[in-house]
Order: sequence, then structure tokens, then C-alpha cells
Amino acid sequence: MTSTFFQDAKNIAIRIAAETMVNNNSFTSIVSAGGNYIPFLAAMAFLTPATLEYNSSDGMLYRIIFNRYTNQDNSTILIEIQTPFDPWADEAEAWIKETRIILEDSQAEYGYEMHLAEGSTVMVDAIDQVYKFFPIMIIVTILVVYILIAIMFKSVFIPLRLIITIGLTLSWIYGLGIFVFKTQVFKTVIPALQGVNSFFWLVPIMAFTILIGIGLDYDIFLLSRISEFRDMGFTEKASIHKGLFKTGNVISFAGIIMAIAFSGLLLSRVMVLNQFGFMLCVAVLIDTFIIRTILVPAIMSLASKWNWWPKKVPEPTKTDLDFE
Repeated sequence: MTSTFFQDAKNIAIRIAAETMVNNNSFTSIVSAGGNYIPFLAAMAFLTPATLEYNSSDGMLYRIIFNRYTNQDNSTILIEIQTPFDPWADEAEAWIKETRIILEDSQAEYGYEMHLAEGSTVMVDAIDQVYKFFPIMIIVTILVVYILIAIMFKSVFIPLRLIITIGLTLSWIYGLGIFVFKTQVFKTVIPALQGVNSFFWLVPIMAFTILIGIGLDYDIFLLSRISEFRDMGFTEKASIHKGLFKTGNVISFAGIIMAIAFSGLLLSRVMVLNQFGFMLCVAVLIDTFIIRTILVPAIMSLASKWNWWPKKVPEPTKTDLDFE
């Protein structure tokens, strides 16, 4: 422990206090406490048995702090920072990133290895890592879904259309979620939304995986029936009409039942569950009554024979008049 090391640590704390949302009272370490920065000579006096300050109350308190905030060979110190704001609020993420920039600059300037760790930094780092790999997860999911559906229906267009329609559902529900929870529109009529201006970070991730599964389930159920009727010789439009007629009620009631089940989360006092329930409930209703019953049949009708390419399907010999 040298005077240079001591002064450098003090300078770093002073810079963090000057350039971020914390202040001098936020730091507790061997160089500062209670908003005051400790001179190097005073610290040495508190640690040296031959001095009068050694047996003083300040000396005994300082040695407790010194033993807690240094390692065994005194080559590393810990500076504890207590933020004047909620360490789990949105401000914390911005402060952590600002402070790490300062530490990177100070590391280059002074040559010490510095880390900002523990507390809310663990959560911020976890969120960054999850969202770093989230696009990769989306791409892998799309590729796997495309390949499996292409093999199942022996078609190039059907899995592409399926991915597009599921993507529309996801984009709508994410947009509606932001509109409800991050804007001021509903805060005056829904008291529970007062003070809510963000999504919990895990909600979009978890909702993505569940909504992909739900969308695939309903879509494949409808497509299987349409494909079955097309293989029986019905025309494209007749196959779509008949498949929708046969599965419409089942899909609609299944969607309503699932929406009712998910809506129970909206009654929770935990906002995370409210957000999760809202996304699932609304997405199921959109998927059931707009995507599967309107958009999918419309796109397949426009695509006509290209729905099944390159699969060989029978020549159409039956029309809507041949309904059983």
C-alpha cells in the first residue's frame, strides 16, 4: 500500500462522484467514509501501533474497515458504493454503464485492474447476455421451424407463410404491450399502471417461446386439414374453405379457453405477471380470431397452387359443392 495507490483510488472515487449520479457520501472504503476522504498519512497513523492515533476510537474503527475492504497482501481494495437511487431501477443500468466507462478510462490511465461487480451489476450483466443471444435464438428457432414444417408438408411456401404470420402476431403483441405499459394512455383509467413505464426484462423472452408454440399449434392444426382435403382432390379454395369449416370451431374454442386461463395472471398484484398475462392473453385472441381465421386463408387463397410447391398434388376435381 503506497501513497500513490491511495491517492489514485481516491481520485477514481472523486471522478465517479463528479460524473455520475452518486455523491461523496455513497463511498465506503479505506480511502473514504461518511462523505470524507481520508488522508494517506492519517490512514498510516491508524495502522501503525507506535502512533497515538492507533488506540483511538477512529483508529480501531479504521482497522476494521481496512481489514474488510482489502485483501491479505493489501494489493487490492474494495470500494463499496451505495447509490442514492433504487439500485434495481432503470437509472441503475445507465449508471453502471457510465461508471464502467470511467473505470475503463482510469484503468488505462493508472494501470490498475478495475471491476464494477455485485449488487445490481449481476442483473444488468445477465440481461445484456440474454439479449445478446436473443437474436441468435430467434434465428435458430426460425430455421428449425422452417425445416420441420417444410419436411412435414413437402412445401417451400407454407413454412415461409407460417413464419410471416407468427411474426405478425409477435410484432402486434409487442407493440400493444409497449403501448399499454410504457405510454400514459391507460394510466388514468387503470390505477395499477401508475408508475409503470417499462417491461420486466424477462417477459418478452418468455412470451416469445410460448407464443411461437401456440402459433405453430393452431397453424399446423388448420394446415393439416387443408392439406388433407387438397390431397383428396379438392380445389385450392375448396380445401381452404373445408379445412377452415372443419377446424374453425375447435380452434376458436381452444383459443378462448386458453385466453381465459392466461387472463388469470391479469388479476395478480405482481406487475411482471400482469405483463406476461397480457401478452399471452391478447396474443392468443389475435392468433385465434385474426391470423388463423382471416389472414392465413387469405394468403393461401392468393398463393393458390404455389402453397404446395414442389410437392405433387392431385388435379383438382372437387369444388365447394362437393362438401360432405
